[in-house]
Amino acid sequence: MEKMKAALRPLIRLERRNHSLSYPDYTFVFDDETKYIQDCVTEITTLMNSFTGSKAKIKFERLQSRLVHCLHRVDLLPNDQLTSEQVKLKANLLMEILNALDTLVLNKIPI
Repeated sequence: MEKMKAALRPLIRLERRNHSLSYPDYTFVFDDETKYIQDCVTEITTLMNSFTGSKAKIKFERLQSRLVHCLHRVDLLPNDQLTSEQVKLKANLLMEILNALDTLVLNKIPI
């Protein structure tokens, strides 16, 4: 509890001074970002076929977490700055990630 209080104190001080937290602008290169996401999803889907044994639950949770991370990265890509081809690529990435999550949850639920 003391650790949580210590972490919260500076934030409360900032709030009292009317200083809000500001996040940096998200700058990205669409092609680099989509390549990273695609590579990550490909790696995860390969790993989905090989988790068994005593640490299956941990591996399941790790793969699920990585897929959700990829999903959020795709979600950060702003639609208003994309060409129609890029919008299609974004939609395909979303479908691929959601299908992988579905496969992971339905077929590989750890016991």
